[in-house]
Amino acid sequence: MVHLPDDCDDVQLMHLARLQQIDIRPLSAYFIAPPIKRGVVAGYGYLPLEEIAAAATKLAKLINEHLESLS
Repeated sequence: MVHLPDDCDDVQLMHLARLQQIDIRPLSAYFIAPPIKRGVVAGYGYLPLEEIAAAATKLAKLINEHLESLS
């Protein structure tokens, strides 16, 4: 799980990630009431071991670019 600032739209981040073939789930989708935390749930169990580091780097870059666009 990657925690995000409260003003970050984790659903929008999920859609941006899908454009780059990254599959993440918005943490806000797991709340019954209005979400109190923002973040994304990222699984890596389906990736070959040698691809995990590159995928994590790609996700980190996407998150950083998204957060910078909010400033």
